[in-house]
Amino acid sequence: MTSLNEPSVDFHLKLNQQQFNIPSELLKRNWDKCNKLYSSYSQELQEQFGVLETLLEDPANDEKSIEKLNDIINTVGVLQKRLTHLHDYEMKILNRIEKRVAYFKEFQRFKDESNNDGILKWYKSYTDILISDYLVRHGSNFTNCNDNEGKVNPGIEFIRNRGLEDLIDYEILVESNKISIELLANKNLGPLLEWIENNQDYLVKKGSHLQFQALLQQYIELVRSSDYRGAIRCFQKHLFKFVDVYPMELKLAAGILAFFKSCLSDSKEDEMDNGQRLFQSYFRKPMYKTTPLSSLSANNVVRNAELHRYGPLLSSERWESLNEMFLHEFYSLYKISYHDPLLIYVSLGISSLKTKDCGHTLSNQLIPHSNVDLNEYVKSNVVNTDCPVCNPDIHPLSENLPYAHHVQSSLFENPIMLPNGNIYDSDKLVLLSKKLNKLGYTNLNDNQVMDPIDKSIYSVTDFITMYPT
Repeated sequence: MTSLNEPSVDFHLKLNQQQFNIPSELLKRNWDKCNKLYSSYSQELQEQFGVLETLLEDPANDEKSIEKLNDIINTVGVLQKRLTHLHDYEMKILNRIEKRVAYFKEFQRFKDESNNDGILKWYKSYTDILISDYLVRHGSNFTNCNDNEGKVNPGIEFIRNRGLEDLIDYEILVESNKISIELLANKNLGPLLEWIENNQDYLVKKGSHLQFQALLQQYIELVRSSDYRGAIRCFQKHLFKFVDVYPMELKLAAGILAFFKSCLSDSKEDEMDNGQRLFQSYFRKPMYKTTPLSSLSANNVVRNAELHRYGPLLSSERWESLNEMFLHEFYSLYKISYHDPLLIYVSLGISSLKTKDCGHTLSNQLIPHSNVDLNEYVKSNVVNTDCPVCNPDIHPLSENLPYAHHVQSSLFENPIMLPNGNIYDSDKLVLLSKKLNKLGYTNLNDNQVMDPIDKSIYSVTDFITMYPT
């Protein structure tokens, strides 16, 4: 059996760096947690031992000394449990790395042995990994079948069914999904702000704009909900420290307060029903109500120029840009490809097949005939192409890809041109005309043919022989 012409292991490793980048980052974070834990408990234990030494100097403090010693033992026990947990997690990550190395070594072994069956089996499992990665990225943020009324991320379910838990870090992708869904679907900044706080050192070191934009959006939402006091506190506590870096943005943010309130209608929209009045009188708090930007019509605006100035800050498109910014930083942190690996592989395949003729569907150029059955037969069996690049689901992926470099061309054996300018293989055109007669779609003479595109009928004597050069 001839060995398949497959790419090298290095080729696959370069395209799958995230399978090792993510565990590497997780190990680094776990090590940082160990260091912080060690430093924290070391200082605490030193203080406790200092107190114990002081108590031991006085024999009258024996009971207190025993209590302090028990406290030290409990502290050491807690430290041991936490260190054991971190150690187990580290071993879990190292085991993943070991299995992934073995996975690619298996592919190398199949290549060395020219084992085509093994290579095909390996590619099947690798395709499952690509599919699961795609499903996890674009699925929900549910990780358990028992959560949220049985909802589960289809990618995670696929991974568990295929036994690929050690070959893909789906927890990380689910984490990004959770934050992304909260931003786009629920307009909730909580998970994002929590993630920013946990990764603030990385974001500051990189000079990211994400933290400022998230805090600015929090401020904007407080303004939209008419919580002006909360907005002012947010501005003073979180945004003012960015005044030297984002002076123009903060200038606009400060002006939103006055602008937003002046744009609100003074009509009955401000009236409260009995339930709202009861809420205010009982809890002594105002009822905040989110005001959509659509309510700020031109009739309610003092100066349309101000609406033009502040409108982008109040636009719902900010949520999408904030999500894109978050995903960029998240994937950059773990060195994950921003584009789906599955689509990257598909793009590599279709780029080798793409020609200048791809995308020009002949079915759109067909001129209908009075015989409906003839039209359907020609469309389904004559001009229909199996080209994957022309597939409507795949063609959008090929739009920005270069054309393939083909050193050989597939030409008709007996090319002829009809009077209308269309070029066909002479023998195939004659056979098609005979088949159309046999099926009863046409009634052509023996020396006649039909152009399947415009349904014109010509005699074989009208053929113009072509000589490609």
